[in-house]
Amino acid sequence: MIYIVDSGGTGADWRFISEKGEISQLRTEGLQANISSDDDFRKVFLKVNEQSQKAPEEIYFYGAGCHRKAPAEIVENHIKSFWGHAKIHVHGDVLAAARSSCGSSQGISCILGTGASAAYFDAEKIVKISPSLGYILGDEGSGADLGKMLIKGRQEGSMPDDLATFFDKRFGEPDKVLTELYQAENKQRYLAGFSKFMIQHMAKPWMARMIYSRFDLFFKQLKKHFPEQINSLPVHFTGGIAFYFSNLLRQVANDNGITVRNITETPIAGLTLYHKSLIERSTSEK
Repeated sequence: MIYIVDSGGTGADWRFISEKGEISQLRTEGLQANISSDDDFRKVFLKVNEQSQKAPEEIYFYGAGCHRKAPAEIVENHIKSFWGHAKIHVHGDVLAAARSSCGSSQGISCILGTGASAAYFDAEKIVKISPSLGYILGDEGSGADLGKMLIKGRQEGSMPDDLATFFDKRFGEPDKVLTELYQAENKQRYLAGFSKFMIQHMAKPWMARMIYSRFDLFFKQLKKHFPEQINSLPVHFTGGIAFYFSNLLRQVANDNGITVRNITETPIAGLTLYHKSLIERSTSEK
């Protein structure tokens, strides 16, 4: 049995591939190296054990920030403590997105979900990743970033009165929201939680302009970090924000002279096909 995990800041998609090639699935809370507690990891792993019919022989975990050594080691140690017999591979979510959207071709793979990232994939490996400063200093265009700008607009009074009325009815007075934010155990996830409200009201000019401006910043960063590849390679997106705001995202991309190809909500389907093909190839070679 092989486990494949794609974990973001909000949720994690699990796929289980049996020796016969049968696939089952599970959705759990997201796990992040520097944010999730030991108890968070254990609760999710226990839930997985209840769902999976067989213990894993191999685990491929793709997680936010895990392209860096320290976070990858944290996640690997958590997995080892629960499934110590399994062969463990920990990679960044950028590689998951690239393998899912680019397959065996070159491309620029972007993530706009709870967080944000982008990478140049040379058809085999990640060659370059745009610098990520996280949701506090960066991640422009991500769910956490948009949530932050939404709350800021309400706090500073730039949000129109009609939209502010809807906001207060849904979330409470501004002071209450601010208190909840600073008391939230996972602030990134809390901020990204406002995305449903933004989807419902994105037809309002203020909301559309705010989202447009953050996407615009993302694309300007993309052109800055990948000046040689941006006009010659396909650009793909995965993540809930990219998926649900896809029309506006494509508009901002076009305004920046960039053509966006594939946009998927999660990379798990393409990622599962990628690993399934590797398994079939390995089996045929034996």
